[in-house]
Amino acid sequence: MIVVLGGTGNIGRPLVAELTSRGADFKVVSRNAAAARETLGDVAVVEADLSQPDSLAAAFEGASKLFLHSGLSPNLNAEQIAAIDAAKAAGIGHIVKISGNENGMRPDVPAPTLRMHYETEEALKASGVAYTLIRPNYFMQNLLAMAPMIADQGKMIAPISGEVEVSMIDCRDIAAVAAMALTESGHEGQIYALHGDPVSYPQVAAILSETLGKEIPHIQPPKEAAIQAMKDRGMPEFVVDHMGRMIDGLNSGMMTGDPSTLHGLLGGQRNLGQFIADHKAAFGG
Repeated sequence: MIVVLGGTGNIGRPLVAELTSRGADFKVVSRNAAAARETLGDVAVVEADLSQPDSLAAAFEGASKLFLHSGLSPNLNAEQIAAIDAAKAAGIGHIVKISGNENGMRPDVPAPTLRMHYETEEALKASGVAYTLIRPNYFMQNLLAMAPMIADQGKMIAPISGEVEVSMIDCRDIAAVAAMALTESGHEGQIYALHGDPVSYPQVAAILSETLGKEIPHIQPPKEAAIQAMKDRGMPEFVVDHMGRMIDGLNSGMMTGDPSTLHGLLGGQRNLGQFIADHKAAFGG
């Protein structure tokens, strides 16, 4: 039995589909079981909350493997470490964790979210439970946050330099690797740094233009203007800080990497053109 945490997110939804197609025995843990069933369909869902560790024991009962993933939170490390402890107590023998970018997995990384992932990785390694660490790079799905603007204004406004490349990866490919690690042998103790083929933001704009049949320019505003726009929209300070550090990471080239691990595991990848075509309607096409 596999327990899935984060089953309704960008990685969790395709993971549930992958596990279903493989005929795997699994259950999804959600703080709102009814909403999860509405999102995921006819799958087993149990109710528990990472922020309430005492609720996890019953949810983990009878499981042998855990998929560990959760959304952006200022308490990410505490919550995930509590889940590791609960998994060990429940007799779970293998944990597959979605972590942060490989270049940020170090104790001195300035980004709080990456540092929390690093601390959680270290706790998992020290737990004695078999693990697989998946360190994906920048999600193609992040581009969907700009989709309404692209659809309404015909512009891709992002404070990312056109001179840098980003190794974007489709969350469906991350889910495919996670499903392999959860259902096949030989992935224990492995650390997979997953990068897609590198692409610049002007190249993203060119693919959007070709797919949508109209010119979509990439416009680079100052980082400060982008940060202020987030604050004006009422985004939480923790999220604004995370986004600001992500902008810095992108512009420093931190999110460019070698796609060979992803290609070796899956025999290729979903490329950006496929992703944009799949979401053409969201971008205004």
